[in-house]
Amino acid sequence: VSMYMREYREQLNGRATLEPLQDFRIDLNVSKQRSLQRAVIFRYNDSIGDFAYLNDPIENGSYTITYNVWRTSFTSDDDFKQLQEHSILIAQRLALDPEKPGRGIDTAGFPIGYGRGSQDVLIPAFLAAYGGSDANKIGLTAFPALPDINWKISFNGLSKIEWVKQFANNIQISNQYTSTYTVSGFQNILQDSPHLNGFPGDYVSKYQIRQVQSAERWGPFIGLDITFVNNINAKFEYKRDRAINFGLTNGQISEMSGNEFSFSTGYRTSKLEIPFLSRSGRRLVLESDINFRRDFSIQQRVTSIRYLDRETTDPVQGQTIYQLRPNIDYMITEQLMLRIFYDYRRTDPATSNTFPTVIQSGGFSLRYTLQ
Repeated sequence: VSMYMREYREQLNGRATLEPLQDFRIDLNVSKQRSLQRAVIFRYNDSIGDFAYLNDPIENGSYTITYNVWRTSFTSDDDFKQLQEHSILIAQRLALDPEKPGRGIDTAGFPIGYGRGSQDVLIPAFLAAYGGSDANKIGLTAFPALPDINWKISFNGLSKIEWVKQFANNIQISNQYTSTYTVSGFQNILQDSPHLNGFPGDYVSKYQIRQVQSAERWGPFIGLDITFVNNINAKFEYKRDRAINFGLTNGQISEMSGNEFSFSTGYRTSKLEIPFLSRSGRRLVLESDINFRRDFSIQQRVTSIRYLDRETTDPVQGQTIYQLRPNIDYMITEQLMLRIFYDYRRTDPATSNTFPTVIQSGGFSLRYTLQ
């Protein structure tokens, strides 16, 4: 008895850079990865004088593609309702297949053969609902063929305006979006059966898929970085991310979402005058470079669980984190640097299962560089 295994891998990556205006840059990228393994067991059969397969081919693999869901980035509650509404539209479209036609209507209003728990129904409905697509036009497959475009946009042309030059050396505005859809594992079904995933009467899918995932990130949704003529730097960013895991065996959708606001300021100078310190009647001046920086951020993360057969949403965990980090770097000499720092972090839980916490730390460090 021997096993024959064949592995197939497909990878597509595409990049492009556009500059429609001076200092206005757009980076585009797409990606697609697919892996498939096919295995069969065979042995020599004396009666036919040749090798014969002992089983049907076993296929399993994974699939990842850039798939945009930005249309629903800020409408997560509506997305779940759309999934439920789209399911019956997808089922009705599938029931028109002459090879696998619907066999009447069940008690939930779905065509028999494509019930509310069928993965052939749920996955296209999921892609349409969270992708903001038309359920009457979206492809009836768990594996979208064409990747969507992710992007990164940056523009720093404002500093070229004359009146802006009076107070700023550089102003950069940025936006970045990445999003992927993943089928983490699928396997072909070896024997036909009138039942699938515990739902009687549904047609058997070619592949059994236990879970699909959509993950997106705005990093940042809006970013503003300004360097003023007096060496003061200010930076603001709003970031947002979301990961949606859809378990097809139990109809569970786990959504992890996050929002982050961050604001940073900095100031670099040399020959800093200390007004309250003096030497020989003269004010003390720090001759080396000194860098002041303060970072403040608010980060909110929430994980919610929904079920197809329930109307409620269960927030299982989450937290809001407030963080303040001021620090000072001073180059005492070319080899010796002094850092003074302070870190304040407060965490407020989203549920009553845990308590708010505050962590503070501070101190100084000396770093000597050997040359």
